[in-house]
Amino acid sequence: MTFEEDNPVWEVTVDNQVFIRGAKGVKDTKWYQAGVKNGGQIEVAGQKFEVEYQAVNNVEIIEDVTEAFNKKIS
Repeated sequence: MTFEEDNPVWEVTVDNQVFIRGAKGVKDTKWYQAGVKNGGQIEVAGQKFEVEYQAVNNVEIIEDVTEAFNKKIS
């Protein structure tokens, strides 16, 4: 599924899990809504993986992911 939507996303890994964040958040973005409903795929080093989209509500995980994003962009 492909969308014509101007919404960059960024990814990081924390504890061997991939986390993505969209520049516009998630509530009104087609990619996130479709991902929650249907799942999706990512490609890493030429290998495709089926993924499940889940909102993260755990404060500790959110802090770890935020730290990983900050390290990535600095």
